[in-house]
Amino acid sequence: MAAPPSGGSRDPPARAALAALGNISLALLLRGDRSWHGEHTLCTDVLGRIGFPFSDWTLALHTDQDEFLGLQPVSLSLDGYRLAGVLPIRTTRRS
Repeated sequence: MAAPPSGGSRDPPARAALAALGNISLALLLRGDRSWHGEHTLCTDVLGRIGFPFSDWTLALHTDQDEFLGLQPVSLSLDGYRLAGVLPIRTTRRS
């Protein structure tokens, strides 16, 4: 097991790894309450896809320049039984 990186800041892959837990928690949340709606933080895989356990579909996300959003935390918004939006989470560096 590797030790966590030294220093107080987290790099984007570390944030993405934490957001990846959202993929599993959303699947479990929807399995328990199919009418749930709201916002949830997820993470794309290396190819810019959002996949869900217990499901056979994925979403492939890319920029308007056709670049994949690999390993990026995103906010997914569900409105009733439809997908209302998926937005990349932008972070800013503090100086």
